[in-house]
Amino acid sequence: MRLLHHLDGRVAVWPMDSLRDGESAVVEIYTRIYIRNAGLPGKKIRTTTELNVALVALGSPPVKLRKTPNDHQTDALVTAAGMLAHLANPNAFNPTGLTPEIARSEGWTFGII
Repeated sequence: MRLLHHLDGRVAVWPMDSLRDGESAVVEIYTRIYIRNAGLPGKKIRTTTELNVALVALGSPPVKLRKTPNDHQTDALVTAAGMLAHLANPNAFNPTGLTPEIARSEGWTFGII
């Protein structure tokens, strides 16, 4: 909330604010949904092997890392792959049931379609 207050209209907070062409936006992301979309049980991913299983399942190439990733790093990589996979889904930014009223009052978590 402090971040959102600090932004104070300088950056759109989607879906409450309208997206502006060519500008950044803040969205809430539920990283576990992408792990589940990859066919894993939503647990934390802490090895390169598990990470690559998730990436490939989401349509991204596997990675070669010099060290074992932590769960924050794997969350970021799996989320990026999941978001990239969402580009093929026309409902990714316009989920069924998300009305302007719901967007303003409740918001929406990116990745939940």
